[in-house]
Amino acid sequence: MSECPKIIPKKEKRKQVQPKHHAAKSAPIALARRKKIIEGIIEGKTQAQAGIDAGLSPKTAATQVPQILKEPATRKTFRQLLDEQISDSTLSKKIDSLLHAKETKFFAERGKVIDQREVEALSIQADMAKHITKLKGYLVDKSEIGLDITAVELILSALPPEYAEAVRKKLFTIGKKEVK
Repeated sequence: MSECPKIIPKKEKRKQVQPKHHAAKSAPIALARRKKIIEGIIEGKTQAQAGIDAGLSPKTAATQVPQILKEPATRKTFRQLLDEQISDSTLSKKIDSLLHAKETKFFAERGKVIDQREVEALSIQADMAKHITKLKGYLVDKSEIGLDITAVELILSALPPEYAEAVRKKLFTIGKKEVK
């Protein structure tokens, strides 16, 4: 009788012990982290940097922060902090200045500036008009419910022609990217 060769089993991969999404240790820690993330964003930090500063892992902060920001409790905290730090009159002044934003265009010939003109900054104005219509509830992000062309045209008809045209171009560009 011949002996069967011993079969040596392959090393099994260690199963992940920790869950993929790590919850905060306690509610007060989660609240403090949420508040720190929001404060960082209000200060002008990127979402990822605000998450890292709040104690999230640098590897996962970019994906965790958007999830945290979607939570109803986070939205409520964000609203409270905004109300405390940015008054309605300050916000109104900023919106007004961006709706009327200008930029300086330089015209050169043979490497020398021959003319400069202050012109409307249409892309900034169009973006601000879009944000205002969203805030007022006239425009809903198409990722939420789909794009309603009739509603968009109604909103655009209320805007000055140069703003409306800039928004149309932006929407057309977005639509082309999604079709591909």
